[in-house]
Amino acid sequence: IIKSIEHFCLPRVYPNFLNNLLKTRSNKNIKRIGCTDSSDGLFQALQDLALASKCKAIINYEKIPKDKDWPTGDKWDEYYFFGGEDYELVFSLPKKWAKNLSKLDKDINEIGFFTDGEPSIEFKDNKKINLLNNNQVPFFEPGLKELVNKNYSSSRLKFTTNLNSAVTNSDIIFICVGTPTSKKNHSADLQHVFKAATEVSKYINKFKIIVTKSTVPISTGDKIEKLISKKKRKRLFEVVSNPEFLREGEAIRDFRFPDRIVVGSNNKKVTRKIESLYDPIIKKGAKFFSTNRRGAELIKYASNAFLATKISYVNELANLCEKTGVSIEDVSLGIGLDKRIGSRFLRAGPAFGGSCFPKDTKAVTVTGDLFKTDLSIIKAVIKSNEKSRTLFIDLVKKILS
Repeated sequence: IIKSIEHFCLPRVYPNFLNNLLKTRSNKNIKRIGCTDSSDGLFQALQDLALASKCKAIINYEKIPKDKDWPTGDKWDEYYFFGGEDYELVFSLPKKWAKNLSKLDKDINEIGFFTDGEPSIEFKDNKKINLLNNNQVPFFEPGLKELVNKNYSSSRLKFTTNLNSAVTNSDIIFICVGTPTSKKNHSADLQHVFKAATEVSKYINKFKIIVTKSTVPISTGDKIEKLISKKKRKRLFEVVSNPEFLREGEAIRDFRFPDRIVVGSNNKKVTRKIESLYDPIIKKGAKFFSTNRRGAELIKYASNAFLATKISYVNELANLCEKTGVSIEDVSLGIGLDKRIGSRFLRAGPAFGGSCFPKDTKAVTVTGDLFKTDLSIIKAVIKSNEKSRTLFIDLVKKILS
């Protein structure tokens, strides 16, 4: 794929992939590189790749043309752009678009569907669908490839780009798209959630349960309901919140053996249907917890914010231990033995990071402000975490000097 670079998928959380690409010496065909992601790691990796390929790097182009607008055949030029939210995609781009990218729309999202017990997943990217339909998983999660191949071979799993067919033949529809931090402020960017909901609404032909799996702020379900109601009668659908609690690298295990399954719905009959969907997992011991829709939306943010608080708390204790000659490992163990506290997320480190905690702690404080509630503890956690990064770097410099 890399030797004849055209389209390939790149998870945003794996900027090291680009660094590995540098070592393969297979980047000769790259003429120009673009990036919509402003993260330092990916930015630097792209700059390095551009330097090694002796091509020009263009960073922070925000718009990618829609599939239907792409030219074909010999009209392609040697331009390559990374774009998207949860996954970065590479596009060939003609010169006439390079000057006016800001007026073009990007059309990248992922929507999951369950059809009569058989999952059907709809993507906007034909390249990714082709890979999945050929038993190739274009992103990494331990055990996922084997699980996908097993169920695909057994015809229990389908991948399609036909949104009409997927929605029409489904009873329960899961919206699973990225909600990154907005570039304008610390709030969650919900454009992909609303776009997915709008697209789904076009093909609702009978009663559908639309489940939001994405991490979204309080009242997002209300907004989705209002959005769909513009095109379909309320009796034809119900919006449910069912947040995920999956860890990267442990996603399959966390799904099969969760601490709890949280479902938020304002309709008891619909709640029972979702409970029956999860029945095989519940029978293995998972706790099923139901609440109203807003309650489920907040539980997800509250959970991540609390775990982030534990990390920041132990990191601040670690700073004190450094100056008093006390072992932070012993202190953490001593605290964790208290069953009211627990030992998890009490390991001192540089700072919390990843794809969830930073954006979710920021987003929930914005929600608090919107509802005129000062979430001062979470704001202090964010500030403490930023300070921890600086302290850790200073410590490394001190050791190396």
